[in-house]
Amino acid sequence: MDTQKLTQDIMVVFREIDENQDGKITFQELFKAYSRFFPFKGEQYIINEIKSILADIDSNGSGEIDYTEFLVACVNKEKLLSKKNVSLAFKQLDIDKDGYITVEEF
Repeated sequence: MDTQKLTQDIMVVFREIDENQDGKITFQELFKAYSRFFPFKGEQYIINEIKSILADIDSNGSGEIDYTEFLVACVNKEKLLSKKNVSLAFKQLDIDKDGYITVEEF
């Protein structure tokens, strides 16, 4: 996926969560969004998840997530998933599990 498309997709998600469109996602907005996507999770579980998310993403300590913080978190997640996928592919190709992929294994 190209960077421009990824950034546009992230903006759409941010705007969907930011109900009052003030450029910040509050605890309450995140709670509503999380509850919508994971209705089967209990309220206390959701609250704990949101606290964890805010602790990880809210780099300026404002108690809210601004677009820049959201974008950085999403891009970092995209990179993490890519590394994970490469690692999984490597492990599948490394049949003898010696840490190398030989021509025969490939």
